[in-house]
Amino acid sequence: MKMQGCQQAYQQMQNVTENPRQTEYRLFAQVTAAMMKAEQQDHAEVVRAVH
Repeated sequence: MKMQGCQQAYQQMQNVTENPRQTEYRLFAQVTAAMMKAEQQDHAEVVRAVH
């Protein structure tokens, strides 16, 4: 299985096993990380992170 295939399989299993609170926490962490990364980049990266 290629790395991308493994990641997709992991994400599918994660979606099945996590409850709504876990999903919300994970999503919040991903958005926060993207915004922190975008803060160091140009305007387009900030727009992508927020969108």
